[in-house]
Parts: sequence; C-alpha cells; structure tokens
Amino acid sequence: MGAIDTCLEPDTVYDFYDGLAALLRIYDVVVRHGSPPLLAWLPRAQGYLNVALKHLPQIGGEDYARRGWAQQWRASHLLACAAPVSARWLQQQLTEECILLAAHPDFYCLRAALPEDALVVICLARHRAGRVGLFCA
Repeated sequence: MGAIDTCLEPDTVYDFYDGLAALLRIYDVVVRHGSPPLLAWLPRAQGYLNVALKHLPQIGGEDYARRGWAQQWRASHLLACAAPVSARWLQQQLTEECILLAAHPDFYCLRAALPEDALVVICLARHRAGRVGLFCA
C-alpha cells in the first residue's frame, strides 16, 4: 500500500501536532546531514519554524529525533497557548509548507530516509489539496 492509499484510509488522521513534529524532524535531518537535494528548501522551512518557535516557545530545544512529541504537545493543548490569530496562521501555513515540501522534486529522498514523517507530510498536503492535481493519479 502506498502513502497516498494510506492517507485515504478513514482511520489515518494526522493533525497540526503530527505535522509540526514531522517538519521539525525532517528539518533537523536535512541540516545535520547536509542533504544537497533539499538544501534549497531549508531557508523556507527555517522561516516557518522560527515563527512557530516564537509563538510556541515550548517546542524549542528538544531532541526532535525522539518520537512522541506530537502526542505530548496535543495533550498539553499547545496551540491554545498561542494567540488565536497566530495559532490559525501556524495551522494554515503548516499545510502550505507540507504541500510545497511534498511537491519538491527531491522529496523522494525523505520518503526513503524518513518514511513516517514523509507520510505525515503527504497526508496533510493531500488533505488540503483534495483529489486533484499533484496528489491524484
């Protein structure tokens, strides 16, 4: 079963917290390993993550390679700590970042290196895009 098929399953639900954790892990891996195909993506990701860290300082300084952050942030209602307009922007922009990352020509590198995180990115991107364009065969 492919990533798109998994995203179509009704019980596969990813939210902002899953997406933020995935994006942080992906960013961390690309920075640490200097993955050349995705180096051009780094400034954009860093911009979004800087804003997220500003409005959600509780996520800073963590070891993002460790799993379980999304559940912890969800349980603590992390988005409720941000101003409503900031929380809404962070959610909407995370989806946009997932769409752009999933459409990146070298995204396949992430699918091989970080399959779970790539799946989250694809599902969040596909949820927004619907069954048209990039995510419809």
